[in-house]
Amino acid sequence: MKISMKAGGTSRPFKNRQIVQYRHIIWKLTLGTALIIFGLSSLRAQDFKFGAKAGVNSATDTGDGEFDTGATARTGIHLGGVVQMEINEKLTVQGELLYSMQGFKDEVTHKLDYINLPIAINYFVIQGLGIQVGPQFGFNINDTFEGNGSSDSLNAKSFDLAAIFGAQYEFPTGLFIQGRYQLGLTDFIDYSTPAKHAVLSFSVGYYFL
Repeated sequence: MKISMKAGGTSRPFKNRQIVQYRHIIWKLTLGTALIIFGLSSLRAQDFKFGAKAGVNSATDTGDGEFDTGATARTGIHLGGVVQMEINEKLTVQGELLYSMQGFKDEVTHKLDYINLPIAINYFVIQGLGIQVGPQFGFNINDTFEGNGSSDSLNAKSFDLAAIFGAQYEFPTGLFIQGRYQLGLTDFIDYSTPAKHAVLSFSVGYYFL
Protein backbone atom coordinates (compact mmCIF):
# COMPACT_ATOMS: atom_id res chain seq x y z
CA MET A 1 0.00 0.00 0.00
CA LYS A 2 1.54 3.28 -1.09
CA ILE A 3 0.53 6.63 0.33
CA SER A 4 2.42 9.80 -0.41
CA MET A 5 3.82 11.96 2.39
CA LYS A 6 4.27 15.67 2.71
CA ALA A 7 7.84 16.92 2.80
CA GLY A 8 9.33 18.31 5.98
CA GLY A 9 9.91 17.20 9.54
CA THR A 10 7.44 16.32 12.22
CA SER A 11 6.00 19.39 13.91
CA ARG A 12 6.07 19.90 17.68
CA PRO A 13 2.23 19.98 17.93
CA PHE A 14 2.17 16.57 16.24
CA LYS A 15 4.68 15.19 18.75
CA ASN A 16 2.63 16.62 21.61
CA ARG A 17 -0.48 14.94 20.21
CA GLN A 18 1.44 11.64 20.06
CA ILE A 19 2.45 11.96 23.72
CA VAL A 20 -1.17 12.57 24.74
CA GLN A 21 -2.27 9.69 22.49
CA TYR A 22 0.11 7.20 24.13
CA ARG A 23 -0.94 8.35 27.60
CA HIS A 24 -4.50 7.55 26.57
CA ILE A 25 -3.35 4.11 25.36
CA ILE A 26 -1.79 3.32 28.74
CA TRP A 27 -4.84 4.61 30.59
CA LYS A 28 -7.34 2.64 28.47
CA LEU A 29 -5.29 -0.54 28.71
CA THR A 30 -4.90 -0.24 32.48
CA LEU A 31 -8.58 0.52 32.98
CA GLY A 32 -9.71 -2.26 30.66
CA THR A 33 -7.49 -4.87 32.27
CA ALA A 34 -8.67 -3.78 35.71
CA LEU A 35 -12.29 -4.14 34.62
CA ILE A 36 -11.66 -7.66 33.38
CA ILE A 37 -9.69 -8.85 36.39
CA PHE A 38 -11.29 -6.96 39.27
CA GLY A 39 -14.63 -5.77 37.92
CA LEU A 40 -15.61 -9.38 37.21
CA SER A 41 -14.02 -10.78 40.34
CA SER A 42 -17.47 -11.14 41.93
CA LEU A 43 -18.08 -13.90 39.37
CA ARG A 44 -15.02 -15.82 40.54
CA ALA A 45 -15.84 -19.49 40.64
CA GLN A 46 -14.54 -22.80 39.34
CA ASP A 47 -16.09 -21.91 35.95
CA PHE A 48 -13.95 -18.77 35.47
CA LYS A 49 -10.24 -18.14 35.05
CA PHE A 50 -8.56 -14.72 34.94
CA GLY A 51 -5.11 -13.90 33.65
CA ALA A 52 -2.88 -11.82 31.42
CA LYS A 53 -0.86 -12.35 28.26
CA ALA A 54 1.74 -10.62 26.09
CA GLY A 55 3.44 -11.41 22.83
CA VAL A 56 4.60 -10.37 19.38
CA ASN A 57 2.66 -9.44 16.22
CA SER A 58 3.70 -9.75 12.59
CA ALA A 59 1.19 -7.46 10.87
CA THR A 60 0.54 -6.55 7.25
CA ASP A 61 -2.43 -5.74 5.00
CA THR A 62 -4.42 -7.67 2.42
CA GLY A 63 -5.99 -6.09 -0.63
CA ASP A 64 -6.18 -5.89 -4.39
CA GLY A 65 -3.96 -4.13 -6.90
CA GLU A 66 -1.58 -1.58 -5.39
CA PHE A 67 -2.19 -2.83 -1.84
CA ASP A 68 -0.36 -6.07 -2.69
CA THR A 69 2.68 -4.25 -4.10
CA GLY A 70 5.77 -4.05 -1.92
CA ALA A 71 4.03 -4.31 1.47
CA THR A 72 5.99 -6.07 4.22
CA ALA A 73 5.20 -6.87 7.83
CA ARG A 74 5.38 -4.48 10.76
CA THR A 75 6.59 -6.21 13.92
CA GLY A 76 4.95 -5.06 17.15
CA ILE A 77 3.66 -6.22 20.51
CA HIS A 78 0.33 -6.97 22.13
CA LEU A 79 -0.58 -7.27 25.80
CA GLY A 80 -3.62 -7.29 28.02
CA GLY A 81 -6.06 -9.25 30.17
CA VAL A 82 -7.79 -12.61 29.64
CA VAL A 83 -11.02 -14.13 31.00
CA GLN A 84 -11.98 -17.75 30.30
CA MET A 85 -15.40 -19.23 31.11
CA GLU A 86 -15.88 -23.00 31.13
CA ILE A 87 -18.96 -24.38 29.36
CA ASN A 88 -18.08 -28.04 29.77
CA GLU A 89 -14.96 -30.25 29.84
CA LYS A 90 -14.35 -29.72 26.12
CA LEU A 91 -15.58 -26.17 25.55
CA THR A 92 -14.72 -22.73 26.94
CA VAL A 93 -15.31 -19.12 25.89
CA GLN A 94 -12.30 -16.81 26.14
CA GLY A 95 -12.52 -13.02 26.10
CA GLU A 96 -9.49 -10.73 25.99
CA LEU A 97 -8.86 -6.99 26.13
CA LEU A 98 -5.59 -6.15 24.35
CA TYR A 99 -3.43 -3.29 23.21
CA SER A 100 -2.18 -4.38 19.76
CA MET A 101 0.40 -2.80 17.44
CA GLN A 102 -0.61 -3.41 13.80
CA GLY A 103 -0.06 -1.87 10.37
CA PHE A 104 2.48 -2.62 7.61
CA LYS A 105 5.53 -1.25 5.81
CA ASP A 106 6.34 -0.17 2.27
CA GLU A 107 8.40 2.96 1.60
CA VAL A 108 7.30 4.13 5.05
CA THR A 109 6.05 2.52 8.27
CA HIS A 110 2.27 2.59 8.72
CA LYS A 111 1.47 2.43 12.44
CA LEU A 112 -2.09 1.37 13.24
CA ASP A 113 -2.61 0.52 16.90
CA TYR A 114 -5.80 -0.82 18.45
CA ILE A 115 -7.60 -1.77 21.60
CA ASN A 116 -8.88 -5.20 20.54
CA LEU A 117 -11.64 -7.31 22.08
CA PRO A 118 -11.42 -10.89 20.74
CA ILE A 119 -14.04 -13.41 21.85
CA ALA A 120 -12.98 -16.98 21.05
CA ILE A 121 -14.70 -20.34 21.30
CA ASN A 122 -12.04 -22.70 22.65
CA TYR A 123 -12.52 -26.42 21.87
CA PHE A 124 -10.13 -28.84 23.59
CA VAL A 125 -9.05 -31.59 21.19
CA ILE A 126 -6.87 -33.18 23.88
CA GLN A 127 -6.20 -32.24 27.51
CA GLY A 128 -4.62 -28.78 27.57
CA LEU A 129 -4.73 -28.15 23.79
CA GLY A 130 -7.59 -26.04 22.47
CA ILE A 131 -8.53 -24.84 18.97
CA GLN A 132 -9.88 -21.26 18.91
CA VAL A 133 -12.17 -19.39 16.54
CA GLY A 134 -14.31 -16.27 16.92
CA PRO A 135 -14.80 -12.57 16.15
CA GLN A 136 -12.63 -9.64 17.17
CA PHE A 137 -13.75 -6.05 17.64
CA GLY A 138 -11.02 -3.42 17.26
CA PHE A 139 -10.93 0.28 18.16
CA ASN A 140 -8.21 2.41 16.57
CA ILE A 141 -6.15 4.52 19.00
CA ASN A 142 -3.11 5.41 16.86
CA ASP A 143 -2.97 6.22 13.15
CA THR A 144 0.33 7.47 11.70
CA PHE A 145 2.79 6.74 8.94
CA GLU A 146 6.42 7.73 9.28
CA GLY A 147 9.42 7.91 6.95
CA ASN A 148 11.92 10.25 5.34
CA GLY A 149 11.81 12.50 8.42
CA SER A 150 8.06 13.13 8.19
CA SER A 151 4.87 11.93 9.86
CA ASP A 152 1.23 12.12 8.87
CA SER A 153 -2.13 10.39 9.39
CA LEU A 154 -3.73 7.61 7.32
CA ASN A 155 -7.24 8.69 8.41
CA ALA A 156 -7.97 5.11 9.41
CA LYS A 157 -11.45 4.04 10.40
CA SER A 158 -12.14 4.05 14.13
CA PHE A 159 -13.62 0.51 14.15
CA ASP A 160 -12.26 -2.75 12.75
CA LEU A 161 -13.92 -6.18 12.58
CA ALA A 162 -11.87 -9.36 12.20
CA ALA A 163 -12.09 -13.13 12.48
CA ILE A 164 -9.55 -14.97 14.62
CA PHE A 165 -8.24 -18.53 14.30
CA GLY A 166 -5.69 -20.16 16.53
CA ALA A 167 -4.58 -22.70 19.11
CA GLN A 168 -3.72 -22.50 22.79
CA TYR A 169 -1.96 -24.94 25.09
CA GLU A 170 -2.58 -24.66 28.84
CA PHE A 171 -0.15 -26.13 31.36
CA PRO A 172 -1.33 -27.38 34.79
CA THR A 173 0.66 -24.56 36.42
CA GLY A 174 -1.55 -21.85 34.86
CA LEU A 175 0.95 -20.93 32.14
CA PHE A 176 -0.33 -20.99 28.56
CA ILE A 177 1.07 -20.42 25.07
CA GLN A 178 -0.98 -19.28 22.10
CA GLY A 179 -0.69 -18.82 18.35
CA ARG A 180 -3.33 -16.88 16.43
CA TYR A 181 -4.14 -15.48 12.99
CA GLN A 182 -6.30 -12.36 12.67
CA LEU A 183 -8.06 -11.91 9.32
CA GLY A 184 -9.65 -8.51 8.75
CA LEU A 185 -13.27 -8.54 7.60
CA THR A 186 -13.65 -4.77 7.11
CA ASP A 187 -11.40 -2.21 5.41
CA PHE A 188 -9.32 -0.23 7.90
CA ILE A 189 -9.18 2.82 5.62
CA ASP A 190 -11.41 4.48 3.02
CA TYR A 191 -9.47 4.15 -0.21
CA SER A 192 -9.93 3.27 -3.88
CA THR A 193 -8.96 -0.38 -3.32
CA PRO A 194 -9.69 -2.68 -0.34
CA ALA A 195 -7.28 -2.86 2.59
CA LYS A 196 -7.77 -5.23 5.51
CA HIS A 197 -5.55 -6.25 8.41
CA ALA A 198 -3.71 -9.58 8.49
CA VAL A 199 -1.91 -10.29 11.76
CA LEU A 200 -0.02 -13.38 12.94
CA SER A 201 0.61 -13.37 16.69
CA PHE A 202 2.33 -15.51 19.31
CA SER A 203 1.64 -15.09 23.02
CA VAL A 204 2.65 -16.30 26.46
CA GLY A 205 0.20 -15.88 29.34
CA TYR A 206 -0.66 -16.93 32.85
CA TYR A 207 -3.94 -17.59 34.65
CA PHE A 208 -3.47 -16.25 38.18
CA LEU A 209 -7.09 -16.45 39.43
